[in-house]
Amino acid sequence: MKPYTAVENSFTQIKIKTYKVMLPILILATTVGIILEDFNDTNDMVNQYSLPILFFWFVALYPLLLRMNSRHFKYIEYCTFVLLSGLFLLKFWIVVHYQLGIDGTYGLGEFFDWIPLYFIFIFFTFNGKRALSISLLFIWTTLLIATYEIATTHYNRLILSPLIQFHLSNLVYVIALYFLQKLKEVFLLADANKKAANTDFLTNLPNRRYMHELLQDKIQKGNKLSVILFDIDNFKKINDRYGHDIGDLVLKEVSHLIKSHLKSDSVLGRWGGEEFLVLAINRNAAESAVLAEEIRRLLEQTRIEPVGVVTSSFGVTEFGQNDAIHSFLNRADKALYEAKDSGKNQVLIR
Repeated sequence: MKPYTAVENSFTQIKIKTYKVMLPILILATTVGIILEDFNDTNDMVNQYSLPILFFWFVALYPLLLRMNSRHFKYIEYCTFVLLSGLFLLKFWIVVHYQLGIDGTYGLGEFFDWIPLYFIFIFFTFNGKRALSISLLFIWTTLLIATYEIATTHYNRLILSPLIQFHLSNLVYVIALYFLQKLKEVFLLADANKKAANTDFLTNLPNRRYMHELLQDKIQKGNKLSVILFDIDNFKKINDRYGHDIGDLVLKEVSHLIKSHLKSDSVLGRWGGEEFLVLAINRNAAESAVLAEEIRRLLEQTRIEPVGVVTSSFGVTEFGQNDAIHSFLNRADKALYEAKDSGKNQVLIR
């Protein structure tokens, strides 16, 4: 596995959420632009064609974005990048060639107010040096267009200022975005490492470290707490008979089954080996015992091929006023082993 896979997946999800918010705004902006073009009757050929193109593109993208697989998302980004680059370069050439310096016009127009968003999109779509290179290529291309038009058509010193400001400000945007992206990668990598340190790699559940920290946090906040400590009955026999791959499959299936059954006030974590811990927040021992019995019956009624029915034994206890974490967990552990010694596949409270 590549070290940045988790980082890239996290950032892709952030991008998709961002675009879900931004696209309605862009659809509204293009709609307003189309209405104003018709109302003002500017006869700007680029705006007359580009704004409807962008409108229909954004409208088509939105439903796709709601159900799109993140693997295919990058191709939509590439197509959008090509479309936006073509429109910006075409508009820039027309403004410099036909409008700038003519009839007292010494600005590039409101179309280029959106240029910072274009560079943000580049750094959303591409990573690191590639995004920097593409952005600088865009700036270099507009600089060549401006230089050529000034040299071959009409030189007017008054048009130099907006062109210089345009290119210098774009250069500042690009440099700032490059270093912001580097900062983003540091934070995302740190977040991915933190999640990896707190997640069991096999079941994708919170691991013992995370559960212990969560338990400490809830105790400090004064929450009413109880825990359900359970492990899979006869798990060694499963490994011996079917092999460790099937044993791992059983752990994953049990994890998924129980996690999907729990509500938001209960957190399931892998405690170690075939042991699991449910932290039940704002539940007493009796209420947690009811939950443990639900889980026990759920496992008893579920077949996991090729093993068949897998059962578990449960120990339940409640955090008391004079408890420390170790005494609290030791009590749950004793209840679990009492359940084991009493015939397994049952719930005991201490």
